[in-house]
Amino acid sequence: MELVCHCLGKWLGHPDKFVGITYVLAIIWLLVLACSAVPVYIYFSTWTTCNSIANPSKTSASIGNLCTDARMYGVLPWNASPGRVCGQSLLSICKTAEFQMTFHLFIAAFVGAAITLVALLTFIIAATYNFAVLKLMGRGTKF
Repeated sequence: MELVCHCLGKWLGHPDKFVGITYVLAIIWLLVLACSAVPVYIYFSTWTTCNSIANPSKTSASIGNLCTDARMYGVLPWNASPGRVCGQSLLSICKTAEFQMTFHLFIAAFVGAAITLVALLTFIIAATYNFAVLKLMGRGTKF
């Protein structure tokens, strides 16, 4: 175990490899951010439709024409039935506690991924700057 820790410490001790690992982590978190944005968009779109159904005076369409189709987002396959939910059925889904909690959890995951990505990018900038300064300062030093 000590040998593994020693080798790993030597390998990670090189700043260029450490910055490279940070770049890879930033790309992974960018993918996490993108993947968490999709459910937030789907739920926000559904929530907006539910608000239109709950307040019929704010829309010109009839309640029966306001629908959400999960098939158009790729959540369900195209041949799934019923993929489309309209009117009062959609409103009853939107009023459930599970729908509201899921929406908030997806937003929390999206914000968490965004904050992590900003922190990683800040660290990449600082580590790259420090690496460049150490390289530059090391040129003038003779041991």
